[in-house]
Amino acid sequence: MNAAHFHLMVNHFPVILPVAGLLVMIFGFIFRSDLVKQVAYFIFIFSAIATFVAIESGGKAAGMIKDLPWTEHAFVKHHAATAKLFAWMSYGLGTWSVIGAWVNYKDKKYEEVFSVVATLFAAVLLFFGSRTATTGGEIRHKEIRKDITVSQPVMDTVE
Repeated sequence: MNAAHFHLMVNHFPVILPVAGLLVMIFGFIFRSDLVKQVAYFIFIFSAIATFVAIESGGKAAGMIKDLPWTEHAFVKHHAATAKLFAWMSYGLGTWSVIGAWVNYKDKKYEEVFSVVATLFAAVLLFFGSRTATTGGEIRHKEIRKDITVSQPVMDTVE
């Protein structure tokens, strides 16, 4: 397995884990369960760690594909920029979640504030995660680029 293959394997976790964490946090609100909210915080923390792994492997993957004939450097640079912003936001949510988990465990006075902010933060993070995933896909998948024009149908009408 090389760096590009590893990046393709791990890059989905930073986008999927906040979705799971957000859903778990919502269930924590619905069922008024601090334990469920605690699980959501730990999912957000794990997501930040996964983001670090994806960012590190992404830099190495970019180095591997830079000289390949199909590589369009503008798409790689755009993806790197969106990934960097997403990563800092993910690290922020992870840090907030470390504090939130501690507050949830120790000081119930501010727990509700931390869980509401974490929920809103995760919802915003999902927008940036979606954008980062799309720009990553655009590197190799021309069919998802916005500037593509389709001159002929992919397949003729099936009878």
